[in-house]
Amino acid sequence: MLLANVSFSLVQNSTTIDYVWNYTQNKTLDVWGVWDTGYYLDIAANGYSSAISTRPETLNQANYAFFPLYPLFIRFVDVLTNDLVLSGFLISNISTFIASIFLYKLVSLEFNDDKMAKTAVTFMYFFPTAFVFTSLYTESLFLMLTIGAFYFLKKKNYPLAGILGFFSSLTRLTGILLVIPFLIDVFNSEQKFWDRVKNGIYAALIPLGTVVYSWYVGSLTGDVLAFLKIQQNWGRKIGNPLAYIIDGINSNLVQHHFTSWFTVLVLVLAVLSFFYLKEKYSVYTFYILLTPLLTGITSMPRYALSAFPLFIFLALVARKYPTLGTFITYGALLTQGIMLVFWVNGFDLLM
Repeated sequence: MLLANVSFSLVQNSTTIDYVWNYTQNKTLDVWGVWDTGYYLDIAANGYSSAISTRPETLNQANYAFFPLYPLFIRFVDVLTNDLVLSGFLISNISTFIASIFLYKLVSLEFNDDKMAKTAVTFMYFFPTAFVFTSLYTESLFLMLTIGAFYFLKKKNYPLAGILGFFSSLTRLTGILLVIPFLIDVFNSEQKFWDRVKNGIYAALIPLGTVVYSWYVGSLTGDVLAFLKIQQNWGRKIGNPLAYIIDGINSNLVQHHFTSWFTVLVLVLAVLSFFYLKEKYSVYTFYILLTPLLTGITSMPRYALSAFPLFIFLALVARKYPTLGTFITYGALLTQGIMLVFWVNGFDLLM
């Protein structure tokens, strides 16, 4: 937080960049509100609207592109704080803390190794884009819900895993992808066939969150898929992931170079995880990265935060190769510091 505020003061006072986000007079908090934060705060304050923006900076965009659970929580907490920005900040940071507890407990159960569990949590906090967990974005809430769902899958508490999956898909569209590891876990278990079928039914809770939101958007706009179709006005369209990466590498823009190579790195780690992690983790890692990549490389360093099995994989690497683990740890932390400066000052390095 200190680095964020100091860098903001130095950069904004020494450049002519027009910093357009001012959500609160409290600058300690305001630096954590950038890019899409305005949409979440607008939804929390005013609800959803079918109106299409005519402002140049948000031309043809609409707030129903953003899922409701995070702004809904902001609205609830605002009753206590009377400050939407503070409410979002609290939700993001509390969610991050709970996510780290779930991750610690999950890794401890899977590997029976408390030290490795602590290392996985360290990589979660030291990951190059982990500062986004503090920002007024959905990453921390989504991570808490998804790791929580995996934890209760491990505990064989399928109803609770399904409920957390429901809320996950009410937070972000990719939450519905939890169905796959859920079913992998159920049908690879040693339960009787009909018990597996019964427990597998709880997987239906997961996409229900997105179905509920789709129904609501349909009642608002007349089109149940409007929240998907509006994404094209953020420059997102289904295409070839490999072509997106190659185009980014060949681009003249530094941010596209960075995003593309970052994406390549995490995809390599995802492939390697197939050799070290259980199927449900490695499969989840791969498609939670591939799904947003189908629409372009924009924000991929941020989306990579959802691939929490990467933290577990890196902890395994550190356990087997301590020197390499130390190098990765400090390298990731240094990279995070550099990226944080870009983030809070509004440079479009990861958006």
